[in-house]
Amino acid sequence: MRRRIYQLKIWMAQTAVVLAIVGLWLYVTGPGGVSPLLIAPPGDTLQELWQLIWSPGTWSDVATTGSEIVAAVLIAVSSGFVIGFLGSRTAFRLEVWEPLVALGYTIPFVVFYPLLLLWLGIDEASKIAFGALNGFFAMALNTMKGFKSVDQKLVRTAYAFGATPRQIEWAIKLPAAMPIVLSGVRIATALALITVIFAEMVGSRKGLGFQLAKTTGTLQTSLSYAYIIFILMFVGILHVIIERASSTRR
Repeated sequence: MRRRIYQLKIWMAQTAVVLAIVGLWLYVTGPGGVSPLLIAPPGDTLQELWQLIWSPGTWSDVATTGSEIVAAVLIAVSSGFVIGFLGSRTAFRLEVWEPLVALGYTIPFVVFYPLLLLWLGIDEASKIAFGALNGFFAMALNTMKGFKSVDQKLVRTAYAFGATPRQIEWAIKLPAAMPIVLSGVRIATALALITVIFAEMVGSRKGLGFQLAKTTGTLQTSLSYAYIIFILMFVGILHVIIERASSTRR
């Protein structure tokens, strides 16, 4: 009962925050007198959003952006896990690879995006490569940290009972490292998602990011706000899917 009351309080607080934001939005576009070229009125934005939802062109852009994000995430997660796993198998490898991967995690890869555009063009390949590159280091670093954090008492006990090295890796270390590895999956996914949409805004011919940049550049403020809300909805759905998938593997 107390838990339900606590959850209800959280929901009410979150609702109050949302209502406060909407109220402020209504005020600044009404009595506040802010130009609609700067902040679109909520009514106009909702009308544009409704048209976006029912437009076939919108779902074509969703398919483009979604396929780029999925491809980037799959590449980042799979390659990051393999490198992180191989780099954590011995203490020597960890000493060599972990600082290098941690350094790569801090590099602002946005400075390399013009090169990716030059090498791969402005179509989907450059967006996938950019998203995968940004997500790879987070996944590799968390995989290394996950395997590094495994309690060595478990490993020694498994050896004492005659477990083979392969059994120890997959039956002992992997389950113990999984919470940190899954954290890496979530971080890599978020980074890939952000960078794919950003890449579409900077250099692309289609996709949700491209449409947002185009409408903003042509001062279609209401439509631009509608695309922002639509992208947030799209990201929220992806986030729920990722959280559900991660929770089933815990």
